Amino acid sequence: RKAGPAKEMAAIGTRIAATDARLASMFPEYASLANPEPLSIADSQALLKTDEALLVIMFGDELGFVWAVTPDAVQWRTIPIGTKALAEKVQALRCGLDASHWSSAAGRERCRQLTGADVSGGGPLPFDLAKAHELYSALLGPFENLLRGTRLLIVPSGALTTLPFDVLVTAKPST
Repeated sequence: RKAGPAKEMAAIGTRIAATDARLASMFPEYASLANPEPLSIADSQALLKTDEALLVIMFGDELGFVWAVTPDAVQWRTIPIGTKALAEKVQALRCGLDASHWSSAAGRERCRQLTGADVSGGGPLPFDLAKAHELYSALLGPFENLLRGTRLLIVPSGALTTLPFDVLVTAKPST
């Protein structure tokens, strides 16, 4: 009689764990390289230069979490943006940055939905300054005082890995 999918997955997980344990005992240097332990906040702070700040950004289904770490301070905030909403905001900004998003029929339609613009007749891409400021305000705004004058080391996740942070707008646009 064949085992069910849950039992098969459990058996595979057990075999993988056993293989990982064997590799760790036989090749400890490889194991520490392949599966590094996370650094503590204090260890992370010790690695930062006096003019550097580390920003770690992660998102779940409903909320995002941002940690700002400098050599002498740590702050974190929850961000009321989930993975799906973030992906839409980033994709809308990307539609205003990269003409290739408009090159296929499906891409054009998606960009039209996200931006409310139509560039099929040519013209400039519809980069949304307000949305770029909104994203800046949510992700970096709460940490402005802590981050001022520092060189940022940003660890993005999800959709943010496709967005250059240089396009985020620090001041609310007038138009």
